[in-house]
Amino acid sequence: MTIRISSFVKIAFLGVFLLLTGCKKEESVQSPVNNEPEENTVLLVEPANNGSVNTYIPLLKWDAFNGAAAYNIHVSADANFITPSVLDTNIASTEVNIPQGRLGTGIYYYWKVRADLGNGNYTSYSQTRRFRVILTPPAPPVLLQPLNNSVDQSFLPLFDWEDTPTAETYRIQVSINSSFIPVLLDSSFITGSQLQAPYFFFNTGTNYFWKVNASNSNGMSTGNWSEIFSFRTIDGPQPSSISGRVRFAETNFIEPPFRYIVSAYKIDRWPPGTLLPDYNDTLNIQFVNNEFIADYRIINVINGSYHITVYAQTRSISNDIVHKSVYGCDTARVEFSNCAVINPGTVMINNGIGLTNINMLSWADSSKSIF
Repeated sequence: MTIRISSFVKIAFLGVFLLLTGCKKEESVQSPVNNEPEENTVLLVEPANNGSVNTYIPLLKWDAFNGAAAYNIHVSADANFITPSVLDTNIASTEVNIPQGRLGTGIYYYWKVRADLGNGNYTSYSQTRRFRVILTPPAPPVLLQPLNNSVDQSFLPLFDWEDTPTAETYRIQVSINSSFIPVLLDSSFITGSQLQAPYFFFNTGTNYFWKVNASNSNGMSTGNWSEIFSFRTIDGPQPSSISGRVRFAETNFIEPPFRYIVSAYKIDRWPPGTLLPDYNDTLNIQFVNNEFIADYRIINVINGSYHITVYAQTRSISNDIVHKSVYGCDTARVEFSNCAVINPGTVMINNGIGLTNINMLSWADSSKSIF
């Protein structure tokens, strides 16, 4: 048997269902936050909020306020206006230039204005805006020394360029390639228009390329690179190095883990005993023309006077040192001669000029030591 439900019953059933379940409440809608300036306050015009100006004496402007007899302007590097003000003054016009010498570059300054309505009455302060001084990038510096395409230049050159107006700092790059890949020297935040080349960067007989740019606004505004100059350093031994050849008087070499090392000791650390040297180079001993020899080069030696030795040292004990030769005395042992103690040869590095032909004759035998 088929049961039919009338339309009246359907409507009644729907009404009961809605009554029992209830209708869904409408969700509350939040009103948007009003970021507009308050009414009845001065409206600031320029500079734009969070903007920048390219002058130390920017113009601050605001709209005229009805009934204002004057305006109070407050400018500070402090967003809370607690620290001493950059500017706190009253004027009748609707604009003011910040006086010279009040602003620096690259930091934010905050400002606000209120209207003076007379009789000691003021409006509330306007919204607070901020700006910072970012100057126009400086022009590329004009390079002076070393001259472009010059030769026989020092390996400790003085880089010099003309002062660039509005520049606060300079950056110099030097490379052995005109592409500046790789960069050999990269020095930034140079406050003057010169840079003395440091030790241990430049070699003799080498071509170099250099360029400079200028920045201001605490490095936030940087100009283009200068023209690229090139120069070649004077020929000669590697700067700040001591080099020569060690010849061995016999062939009774100490077996590994011992190794032979040529070393440089400052003269105030002499005699050396078991002290480790100030500078050294491990010898690569070869048999050439019926004798054992080793060419050496001690590098990055600072200016000063040194005594040179050859010693044997085990790889496992750093102070297990047996001296086999002293420059100027060669193989003279102290049990037979005082040469190594009172009159050893002395070499001097001066102005970074390298030394060559510091040649020595050395013992190889473990039973023979200088000291």
